Amino acid sequence: MTSTDANRPLVAIVVVGYGDKEVTCDCLASLRHLDYPATLVVYVDNDSPDGALDHVKARHPEVAAMSSGGNLGYCGGNNVGITRALDAGAAFVLILNPDTVVCNPRFVTELVEYMVAHPGVGKVGPKVYLRTRGVVQNTILEWPTLAGSALSVLGKMLPGTPAPRSETATAPVDVPALNGCCLLVRAEALRDVGLYDASFWGYMDEVDWDWQAEQAGWRRHFVPVESIVHLPKADGYDFTSRANYYIKRNTALWYAKTGKWFSMCAWMTATLLMAMVRATCAPLLGRSPREYFRFVRTLAGAYAGVLRDVTRKTLRKPGRPGTTHSFTA
Repeated sequence: MTSTDANRPLVAIVVVGYGDKEVTCDCLASLRHLDYPATLVVYVDNDSPDGALDHVKARHPEVAAMSSGGNLGYCGGNNVGITRALDAGAAFVLILNPDTVVCNPRFVTELVEYMVAHPGVGKVGPKVYLRTRGVVQNTILEWPTLAGSALSVLGKMLPGTPAPRSETATAPVDVPALNGCCLLVRAEALRDVGLYDASFWGYMDEVDWDWQAEQAGWRRHFVPVESIVHLPKADGYDFTSRANYYIKRNTALWYAKTGKWFSMCAWMTATLLMAMVRATCAPLLGRSPREYFRFVRTLAGAYAGVLRDVTRKTLRKPGRPGTTHSFTA
């Protein structure tokens, strides 16, 4: 869908896909129901093996479909789409996962109206439903801390003020960071802060960008406007998965970029020890020790790469192209 309206700021909707062409097309089809009159939908294909780019072009001629030039990961693909959006003169960029469908046609209108009324806010995240409408996904993120990581393992056994969560927020709230499945970002903030750091590939990239936005003075708000239903796959998140690898590696990378050296070293040590314990106990879990030890080696190699970048002072900054990272576990 591409449309313009002189009375509305242009919103570019960026969707990055890799495979799952039917899922992507369902997402793009749902965007047709939006009531916002000034949109440019950009689909960026990360070299899908199932011919998704040609499929999207045939099914959705209204979409500006383009290739990223290779599998650049979620960050690199979004950078391609965001650049296209900024070049087109978009005032706002809606970053949207391909495994989503719109459930509220007015959500873009309501978010734009909120951003126009709050010029100091660089990014907003709406209410997102997880797989079923009515089941709210928590999209409010905190800055990573060792205590927070421990709590996620041990449970909420220690006293303290609970962090805000999407399911309980009834009014807009200022937050540290927002999950990247559905975000409206001000173009001015993107030009000021920069693009995603492509070395993150995927996972923790939004936390890294929001941290940079914090330093630049841009606020991030959760706005409880219902928007989309997020339909992620239920599998692929076990301990030796690609997702877990990137979450662990990128947490270490974020600690390094923000100068939290003790937290970085403690995180690396604790997660490697935990991985070693799991590898040793793998037979008791009905898993292959070889699979777990391969994960340990891969993670240790990734941590060594982060330490190497720290010592050489070559950590990448937002907007600077990064290289891809292999994952063999």
